[in-house]
Amino acid sequence: MVTAEEVAARAGVSRATVSYVISGRKPISERTKQRVRKAMEELGYVPNANARALAGRRSYMIGVVTTVDARMPVDEFAPYFLSILDVAHARGYEVVLIPKDEGMGGVRRLTGQSLVDGLIVFDVERRDERLPQLVQLGVPVVLFGTPEDSHGLICVDPDHRCEGRMCVDELVRVGSQRIIYVGDRVPVRDRFLFSSRFERSVVDNAAKAGVAIDVYHPATADWRGMDGLKSLLVEGVAARYGIITRTTWALDLVLDVLKDLGLMPGYDVAMTGVCPDDYVNRLRVPLSNVDQRSQEQAKIGAGALLDIIEGKRVAVMGPVSPAFTARASTDMLWTA
Repeated sequence: MVTAEEVAARAGVSRATVSYVISGRKPISERTKQRVRKAMEELGYVPNANARALAGRRSYMIGVVTTVDARMPVDEFAPYFLSILDVAHARGYEVVLIPKDEGMGGVRRLTGQSLVDGLIVFDVERRDERLPQLVQLGVPVVLFGTPEDSHGLICVDPDHRCEGRMCVDELVRVGSQRIIYVGDRVPVRDRFLFSSRFERSVVDNAAKAGVAIDVYHPATADWRGMDGLKSLLVEGVAARYGIITRTTWALDLVLDVLKDLGLMPGYDVAMTGVCPDDYVNRLRVPLSNVDQRSQEQAKIGAGALLDIIEGKRVAVMGPVSPAFTARASTDMLWTA
């Protein structure tokens, strides 16, 4: 078993310096920290979590609470989680995933035993019953999402109203005469504030531009839920339709519907939506998209959590501005 003394020898520092780098009890220069961490990595040294917690009164572990099941949108969540890992590791912390379905019991178990120093919470609902309980845990908490009442907790979120406006503006710019917004299922829209905010923005901005709009809520999050959309598109096949999606699962299904009808985005219909740039690169159609800058959100949120844990002041945060990129799906040459 590798010892702290061996790490100290490899890094050319004292045993106490290794202890301070691990515990954070005393300020150490960044160059020295990097030498010690490099030595730890090369030797495969893993500090004892209990000893480290006793020394620094921290576990150097943060918990990420999120839904973990077959319906989890991995393509949307992965950029957040990987960026959180990067920020945490750079500052000497590890990350543990806490499935949301474990409920507050699982969260209390980890915080009650001082196994995590703070929490990042995803899937925050409009009226989230967990929030008063999270406040009472006595550990720093950062929410990814915005509820109606944050109970004083820091929230990290993109500007959903701006996202909706960007999508509508692009379809209006290319001359769409009617917009179809394929939204969330109604129960999802009603549970999450981001969904209703985006939908409201789409509807309001379409009305402001004088463009007719159909809002389509799939009954199910699968192919069967798109039957009504197919009927809408068939009825308006001769019109200059623009389509907006907010989720990757809806985007994939809409592309399948269009293919089934023999319609091509960028030629027969204009199309834009919200999804990561990396996801667009895997699509068969270059989609004009709004990227929520998930990596930037993750860096801001994780950095804020670690700052609070370490006793630093954190400024009030505003929404993260999304980024729009026009691509072939709105490169229209409508026929007269």
